Amino acid sequence: FRKSRKPLILAAFVLGAVLTPPDPLTQIMMAVTLIMLFDIGGLLAAPSRETLAGFLKFTGTVAILGGGFVAWHMFWPVAHVTALSGRVTVAGREVAADGPVAVRRGAVCAADEGAVARILFSKGQDRELYLTDGRIQLRGPGKAALLNGESLAVSSRKGAQVALQAGPVQVLLEAARAEVKSPCP
Repeated sequence: FRKSRKPLILAAFVLGAVLTPPDPLTQIMMAVTLIMLFDIGGLLAAPSRETLAGFLKFTGTVAILGGGFVAWHMFWPVAHVTALSGRVTVAGREVAADGPVAVRRGAVCAADEGAVARILFSKGQDRELYLTDGRIQLRGPGKAALLNGESLAVSSRKGAQVALQAGPVQVLLEAARAEVKSPCP
């Protein structure tokens, strides 16, 4: 098992590329699963310190890389919110009028009656949302869900997309402008 581990790693990535859709994340997940199953089989067939050490080293590396990816995915800012007028809050904290506030995935931005919030997405500075009298949840770079109120989405460059969900309706804007209104709630 130990002698055939390096060729198996290559074979696992080739199988992952062949058996899954052309998505690198899915291919890597398939290859890692195959390698872990091989290592578990080796541990059960010939338990030794070397086999256990190799398994723990690989599993630890996968856990650290996976944890880093999840942390980056959840805590990296996806947009910046600026209060243009009135009272605007992000995750319950008020946004000052003097500068933008970095916002993480899943945060809810609320604009009180008469207030206007500008949401500038981090990837590509030409995608933005304007929120008035309502709440919006940021779901990722260029993705948001209008919880209630009114929103004007702007995507000014070709290829730049803004995906906005309003209740059961999904709107995908590419190099266009559209106004989306959502009933309350």
